[in-house]
This record gives sequence, structure tokens and C-alpha cells, in this order.
Amino acid sequence: MRKVLAAAGTGPDRWGPNRLAGLSPDEIWLYLNVLRRFAAGLGSLSAPPTVVAPLHYAGAMTALVERDLLRCGPNGEILRAQPFSAIPTVHIVRLADGRIFYATCAIDAMGVAVLTGKDAVIDSTDPVSGTRVGIWLHRHGAPISLPTNVFVVTARHENPSRQPCETMNFVTSTHSAQRYCALLGTTSYLLSLAVASDAAQLIFGGLVNPDLMNKCTGAHQPPAGWVGQRRRVALSASPATPKKEGVRT
Repeated sequence: MRKVLAAAGTGPDRWGPNRLAGLSPDEIWLYLNVLRRFAAGLGSLSAPPTVVAPLHYAGAMTALVERDLLRCGPNGEILRAQPFSAIPTVHIVRLADGRIFYATCAIDAMGVAVLTGKDAVIDSTDPVSGTRVGIWLHRHGAPISLPTNVFVVTARHENPSRQPCETMNFVTSTHSAQRYCALLGTTSYLLSLAVASDAAQLIFGGLVNPDLMNKCTGAHQPPAGWVGQRRRVALSASPATPKKEGVRT
């Protein structure tokens, strides 16, 4: 599974705490704060919090966008902070406590449950057949799906501007998977639902304490560096047939 993720463009630098490697404390604070806002249902930041100097915010945002941890719109609004999407997608995640989110892709939809530590239901659609897909995720059990024969397809685009997450979708049969891979026109991989769940755990597990993702208390309190007591953040420059990899032995 790790080799498949790496081959599809989601390598070790995107796994769990490795996402934070090389980021400054200020950049880590901003990234985790954005995730916490999404998780709390407060939406993404569209402007610097009032306690954050614009120059510091711009520098941290630039670093996070360059690492593809955030995607922003033309006016600087945050459109995506994996696993969350600020714009509607076909992947809708409902937590047991009633919170509802859009996820950026199939594995990210499963990753919402990992980040929050909550049981969840995913409502999605097979991109080829249009069949509705339901996934039930339980913290202490294997995922369950309707239809029962659900897979996840992932691929690496030859176009470097296209991200692996853009290809990760649920499919309801190997026939749909083959047709979808043909449409993608690149090397693709077919993951069983159980292996896709393990992939979500690998990518998002250990990134942040799930308890912190279920409340937003103190989310706007920055580290001292944001208000200039200790340090500053410099402003950077402008801003086919699938290979089966899902059967456990």
C-alpha cells in the first residue's frame, strides 16, 4: 500500500506528522488552525485573524500553498485543506455527532474520520456509472459499504499540475474501475476498501490529536512569534488497466 501511494504521488512526505516537517512553528500553527476551523464547522480563513499581522500571515500562507497543504482561490480564500474542501464535491462526510463536510477525494473522505476520531458515513458517487456509494466507518471495525463491492482508484497524472487527490474516487466494480482508468489515461491502481482505509490512517493518523479537532477553543491564539515578541516569518516570493493492490494476504 505504501508503494502504491508513493507511485501515485502521495509519498512519505505526505504521511501523518511528516506533513509538518520543515515548517516553522508559525506555519504549523496556521495549518492546524485552518484544519480545526474546518472540523469545527467554522469554515476556512479568508483573511488574517485580527491578532495576526498581515505580513506574517502572508508568509505562512505562501509556505503552505507551496507545500500543497492548502489551495487558495484568486482572492486568497482557502478552497482546500486536505482532507477538507470549502467547495462542494461528490464526497460528503457525516460524523456521528451531526457535523457534515465535503472531502477532496475518496481517501480524504476516510481521512476525516481519522482526523476527528469519530465514526462517520460517506456519501459518494461512482464517476463512471453514477451509482451512489455509501461507506460506514467505525473506529473499532472494518469499513462497510453499499454496494458491497466498492474499491478506490488512484493514479498519478502525467501532467504535474494535476494532483493525485484529483483522481481518487470510489468505484462500484472492476468494470467501472477499468473504464475510469481508461479515461484517466495513465497508470492507475485499484485499492480495496480496507486498504484504502489503512491508507487514510497512514496519511492523516498522528497529524493532530483528534480531541483538538472536535473543538475550536483557543484556535485563534497564535504563538508569540506572530505578534513579534520572539521571531518573524519572512514573506516569501509570490505567492489504463488498474494494477490491483488491495487484496490482503
